[in-house]
Amino acid sequence: MKLSGFTIFVAHIDNAITFYEKLFGRAPDHKEENSCTFMFSKTKYFIHKNMAREEGMPPNEDHVEFEVENIDEAVNRLKQEGFSLEIEARQYYWGTSAYLRDLEGRLIELVQK
Repeated sequence: MKLSGFTIFVAHIDNAITFYEKLFGRAPDHKEENSCTFMFSKTKYFIHKNMAREEGMPPNEDHVEFEVENIDEAVNRLKQEGFSLEIEARQYYWGTSAYLRDLEGRLIELVQK
C-alpha cells in the first residue's frame, strides 16, 4: 500500500485553482471544467468542485488515497482485521476503489489502477 493522492472538494473551483497555483508556483498538470490535478512525483493533489453527489459515486468528501496492488486482497485483509467498508470495492473510471473511515470519521480510499 502506498500513498497516491489527496482529494479536496471546493465551493469555487476557479478561486481554488488560483490559490494553489500561487501556493505551488505553477499551473496544474491537468485541468478540466470542474477539477484539476497537481502532481508531486507520483502523488496527486486532486481538487474537485463540490457538486451534487452523482448516483453510485463515492461521497464528495475530502479524502486520502492509497494505491494497492490487489484491491480484493487488501479488502479481505482489512476485513479480517475487523475493519468495515463504507463502500465495497467497485469499478470507477479511475480504477477499482473501496472506501472506509478512520476512527475520527475521515474518508480513506483504497484504489487499484
